[in-house]
Amino acid sequence: MSEYQGDINYSRFRDGVVALLQELITALSKEGAMKTFQANTGEGESTNTRLMGASGATQHGEDINVLMVAMTPSDREPLVLLELMYMDPRQFVAPNRGES
Repeated sequence: MSEYQGDINYSRFRDGVVALLQELITALSKEGAMKTFQANTGEGESTNTRLMGASGATQHGEDINVLMVAMTPSDREPLVLLELMYMDPRQFVAPNRGES
């Protein structure tokens, strides 16, 4: 299920892909393994899908979107399915600190 906010068109999709590729290049140029995250179902159960630790965040007007790469290994064949997924941008917002 896509968490895309607003109306999608080619320009907005392209902006997300470019932002994601820039983050992937930065992450891959650093020494060490790239961080990955295990995906969960809507009920919180673990899956065998991994999300790469790089995201392509974009903002068009009030709409904020985050594009990520998901990797799922096949159970039957020696292959990995790669998918582009729009994630809920609210989960990437840092909590406010020091509010009075």
